[in-house]
Amino acid sequence: MFMKNILAIYSFFLIQLVTGQQLHKEVNLRWNDHTKISNNSGFVLELPLVSNNAFDVNYLPYYFEQWKVASNYVIGSYEITNVVYASLDKKLFPKKSQDFFPQKIKSSFSVKQARDVSFAQFKITPLIIDNGQLKRIISFQIAYTLQPKPVAKATNTVHDSPLSSGEWFRFAIDTTGVYKINKSFLSSLGVNVNNINPKNIQIFGNGGASLPEGNDVFRYDDLQENAIFVSGEDDAKFDDNDYILFYAQGPDIWIPNLGLHKAKHQKNIYSNKAYYFVRIGENGQRIQQQVPITSNVIHQTITTFNDYAVHEIEKVNLDHFGQQFFGENFTVNNTQNFAIPFTDIDLTQDIQIKFSVATVASETSSFALNYNNENLISLNNGTLSTTTVGSVSSRTTTCTPINEILNFEVVFDNK
Repeated sequence: MFMKNILAIYSFFLIQLVTGQQLHKEVNLRWNDHTKISNNSGFVLELPLVSNNAFDVNYLPYYFEQWKVASNYVIGSYEITNVVYASLDKKLFPKKSQDFFPQKIKSSFSVKQARDVSFAQFKITPLIIDNGQLKRIISFQIAYTLQPKPVAKATNTVHDSPLSSGEWFRFAIDTTGVYKINKSFLSSLGVNVNNINPKNIQIFGNGGASLPEGNDVFRYDDLQENAIFVSGEDDAKFDDNDYILFYAQGPDIWIPNLGLHKAKHQKNIYSNKAYYFVRIGENGQRIQQQVPITSNVIHQTITTFNDYAVHEIEKVNLDHFGQQFFGENFTVNNTQNFAIPFTDIDLTQDIQIKFSVATVASETSSFALNYNNENLISLNNGTLSTTTVGSVSSRTTTCTPINEILNFEVVFDNK
């Protein structure tokens, strides 16, 4: 009994020693203000980088280091102290980079597992902009603590995937909306429509938006069943006039900002289609009839709403890396027209237009956006230099529509 008590006390104090101790690491950065980087087309750019020569999509340098730590621990807390700065000319960076200079130290610190070894991984952008003056970090110290890794809670890991049974048929969509599936379409997928009970029809799919880049952001770990409406399923036969209705999300989505009463367009740069699956299996999920509200009803007639449209064809990447692409080429055909339909548009209200262009040119150039023989936006783009790979510009304006088809003219002038 005596020995057991001693062992219990010893174990307790050992854990406290590991988790309560503050650890320190000193970092000195070696800079090269004229580090040359090049792309596949041979274009060379000079950047101020630290010794690991790493830079992000905005051409800003970052420093990364990792070292071994005890297994089953995570970062409890960390602080960057004793920072030594030096001035740096912001003109050494491309103009596009200067919009992304951080106003405070930007860093991340975590523990990652590589096979059976745990590593502390630290990343920092060693720049800040302070009252218009760009400063680089020369040295600093990391003060941090480790704590035991939390016991993992139960997750929604799939043990019996719906893909393990039933007959499956795949189809693609390219736009978000309500879709109608009839007997002919099911037959074209290979479904034996003359020998199925429509109550056993299921539709699966997770939408077509690009997956989140962060590993800590929620995502489904298997196909999800969608609630659908099936007309004529009560007789257990799929007749010629029967059909299915369901809502599907395409590859490109709009993300609403309720506070600003706006929406941001997010294009899936990896796929132009979203895929959904029909399974002939068991009783499928159906859209349920909602109980009508009969008390405290507020009657309001809505006659208008905000709608959005975008013309964005992903064709050209200026420097063969990063995620920003542009569309039509104006090098030969310098005047092009674009028709954007807006059914039932309110002709008494102004519309808001955002126009974005990019150039890779040795001489200054300009773009003009015209509507109804009137110039709405003029953009002047700069030239290439040792610190730029292209010139990107955009502007937002408003105008009054004259009909349901918005016909825009874009004119490029490289003289």
